[in-house]
Amino acid sequence: MKMTRYLLPALLGLVLSSCYRDLSTEATFIIPDIVVTGVPASLDVVYGEEITVSAKAYMGEKSGNDFTYLWEIDLRANVTKDRVVIGEESTLTYTVANTPTSVPYLLSVRVTDPETGLEAMGSCFLTVRSSLGEGLLVGYTLPDGLRSEFAIAASPAITYGYEGASRITRGLYALANGEPYPEKLTCILQTVDTGTGVYSDHRILAGSTNHVFAINPLTFEVQEQDAQLFSSTTIEKFGPSIMFNSGGYASFMFIDSDAYSHLCNIDNVYAKMPNSIDNPVRFYPTNVGYAALDQGLTCVYNDGDAIYFARAWTLMGGGFSKLDTNGMLDFPLEGSKCIQGGCLRGMRPAFLVKDRDGAYHIVGVVSGNTKETAFSVSVEGENLDNLVSAAFCDNGDLMYYATGRDIYCAVISGNVSLVRKLNWKPENPGERITQIKQYTQAWYGTGQTSAADYGFVLPTHRNMLIIVTHNDSTGEGKFYLRGYNVSTGLFTFNGDYGSFSGFGEITAIAPTIR
Repeated sequence: MKMTRYLLPALLGLVLSSCYRDLSTEATFIIPDIVVTGVPASLDVVYGEEITVSAKAYMGEKSGNDFTYLWEIDLRANVTKDRVVIGEESTLTYTVANTPTSVPYLLSVRVTDPETGLEAMGSCFLTVRSSLGEGLLVGYTLPDGLRSEFAIAASPAITYGYEGASRITRGLYALANGEPYPEKLTCILQTVDTGTGVYSDHRILAGSTNHVFAINPLTFEVQEQDAQLFSSTTIEKFGPSIMFNSGGYASFMFIDSDAYSHLCNIDNVYAKMPNSIDNPVRFYPTNVGYAALDQGLTCVYNDGDAIYFARAWTLMGGGFSKLDTNGMLDFPLEGSKCIQGGCLRGMRPAFLVKDRDGAYHIVGVVSGNTKETAFSVSVEGENLDNLVSAAFCDNGDLMYYATGRDIYCAVISGNVSLVRKLNWKPENPGERITQIKQYTQAWYGTGQTSAADYGFVLPTHRNMLIIVTHNDSTGEGKFYLRGYNVSTGLFTFNGDYGSFSGFGEITAIAPTIR
């Protein structure tokens, strides 16, 4: 037994020594690393923008389709534990739906060699800015004519500090809410939620055929809808005819025969205004006149009845009062019809009116210390009976009106108006004009009350006309931007700020805050 104990280690050593071979001089197999290129170190994009990034991978003689790819992005900026897969091809096409923030998201691609299991990474810091910025927010129909979408148009003429080519970011509602809006949009308004200035919280209000809703101006997610926007209401069918800001702190919404308002520095919900008028006032998009900077006067022209006015500071406790126009107008109110409301120079609410005899007049309302007064000026211009849209300009005694393909300007001078046909038409014969309106930046009347308080005023502010067209044959909507002279009403020689196309029917258009 003792002999066996000493013999086993010796035998084991002999076996091990006989199995050993010197491999130091034989060839070895080295597996190369995967090299990933084509992924930028950083990208600065806008919310809703479509980006394309192509990863190129190499591993010896292997490349391209020899690998698998997995693209991921953070759900929350700077939080890498919450990541989602957004692509599995070498080229990623991605519509950026991440919430705009100054903190970058991590976009990465994991490249894997299936044969060896080796992996390599490519990464990019993605900073997402708001595509809202400043520009024009466009509500337009989709090809079915029933559903709607939002787009943001940006250009140097409508976006302060912007120097690039014109840009349109489309499909923002579906991007945020999963599908397009199911009704036609009728009006859009950007409001201030609090009274702390232009950089406080904002929201976008949008009205449709049956609803009104508030959306986040950065992500376009729906925040509130219908009754959630009111202090109390018995409305069964929402759907405002018109919404607007007045005087920087007041916001109005008209639904059928009821007026709603809120003061932005008091609360963020609409309250119903008292209506003690015997003959119910009907509110339309075309029969309201107001000055964006005037806290004091908002007027409505009730067809064939009277002009009523309300003051912004009495919205919660007061209602509309009847304006006594006896002896002030050169035509009878009975049988007359309002064509368009707006505002003239000096913050005077104004209306284009057709009297019972078929003659046209511009009616202005002047706010006095103790009494409101009115005046009228006759308008004699061609094709007034074919008018499809009109627009007053609040920095001049000036009104534009449009027929199918023509635009006219009416300049008030004293007790008369001079009407001229402008030398302008849409680009294509199939286009017809559907709407015109004066361009003002969205801060105007919203949380700031004068240019002196705001450092980002564009030269086009209050000096440009928005012209919306539609081609019935192609279904395409388009809008043009044309600068004008406030004294003559003529389009300025260097004031062609371009056209924006590729929409469906444009049913609502409004400026946005930067």
